[in-house]
Amino acid sequence: MTSQTNYILIYTKQSTPRLDYLLYVLFHHIVQVPYRVTNRTEEFQSYVGPRVQYTVSSPSQAKIIHIPKCGLLHHNIRLEDFVAKTDWEGIPALFPMEGHFTDYPFDLFSTCFYLLSFFEMYHPGKVKDDLRRFPPSSSLAYEYGFLDRPIVDEWCLHLVQKIQTVWPNFKVAFPNYQFTPTYDIDVTWAYGHRPFLRQAGSIARDTIKADFKNLGRRWQVQVQKKTDPFYTFPFLDELHHKYKLDPIYFFLLGDYAGLDRNIHPEEPTQRQLFKDLASQYRCGLHPSIKSNQETGQLTKEILRYQSITGKKVYRSRQHYLVFDIPTTFRRLIQQGINEEYSIGYANVPGFRAGIARPFPWYDLLQEEQTELMIHPFIIMDQGLRNIAGKDHHSLTEKFLYFAQTIRAVNGHLYTLWHNSSFSAIEGWTGWKQHYEAIIIKALP
Repeated sequence: MTSQTNYILIYTKQSTPRLDYLLYVLFHHIVQVPYRVTNRTEEFQSYVGPRVQYTVSSPSQAKIIHIPKCGLLHHNIRLEDFVAKTDWEGIPALFPMEGHFTDYPFDLFSTCFYLLSFFEMYHPGKVKDDLRRFPPSSSLAYEYGFLDRPIVDEWCLHLVQKIQTVWPNFKVAFPNYQFTPTYDIDVTWAYGHRPFLRQAGSIARDTIKADFKNLGRRWQVQVQKKTDPFYTFPFLDELHHKYKLDPIYFFLLGDYAGLDRNIHPEEPTQRQLFKDLASQYRCGLHPSIKSNQETGQLTKEILRYQSITGKKVYRSRQHYLVFDIPTTFRRLIQQGINEEYSIGYANVPGFRAGIARPFPWYDLLQEEQTELMIHPFIIMDQGLRNIAGKDHHSLTEKFLYFAQTIRAVNGHLYTLWHNSSFSAIEGWTGWKQHYEAIIIKALP
């Protein structure tokens, strides 16, 4: 038997795709350490390096870190079963186990897998909102009060620290903290570049409502040729260059209907803008709500993107964060998209998947790890505004909390803003002036 001790040896009686996936995320994405899985008792007992035993019963030997197994990673716990919460050394956890366990009194691996796999979203009885989205109030993280903590990262780091306590010479590599601002272009211009009928309809609506402030803005943009309030791209360019940021823009190119209300995809000025953005920055598609409802719509929007930018589509974020799991993600994979940015909540900040970095999507129904990388955003403009209101000091303090939390686990902070978020209309007064302060707090 080899005497090398430069890897973690994990013992379980039977490995499964779920366990293989979970270990890959923990020891490849959160930290970088070599590991092996074995079901050979003799090999495990004779190994003198870091040993982790994942079984129902406690180990008989000393110098073994034991994680009790509840069964989620080896067979299906019914979706109807209640998932209990516990706390251990100040960190929330799921799947507490009865009995005396020296290292962990809960199934650490199942806790992490439950969150990473979006296990609860497959429950047919979970309440959804008017757009059929899974709201934060339906999640265990929200119910149990740990939505604001990346507990998958925290538990991985806790386990690694425990290993290093027992095996002090074991080396672990940690990724660097990163920050990436992202922007959805739902509506490129507030008033400009619309066809005559849409312009006339908007003017009639404002007139009926006696919204003279909006009528005045339209007049200034259309007649006096003042800058449209949603055209904030030069302002963003200046910030990105000043702080050497690498942002990502997502273009809504769906057909005009319902909540898919951007300028027509063939509008020449918009096409040029999107082409210019794609030549300077990473960009992606913002698939319409309709793309989840009609066969062929996603393909149409992908072809529009490629026609405008001259590039293939590798990234996407769903408009209004509307998606069906697993259907939407499978469709993206079929279209060659391998980066997905929809995971997060619109109305509250937090760690929807319990993790603060990109990770591969696990198709729970197919029981396989996929090539689609999930890039979870933690903070969206609307969610931050909901908790901070018009108190901009509170806004920056709330943002600082999340930036510090992600920095502490060497994670990747993704933020979601809109080009319209920096205009002085629709309740966004003052945000443009404070956005630079927010960026400074997020810098590596």
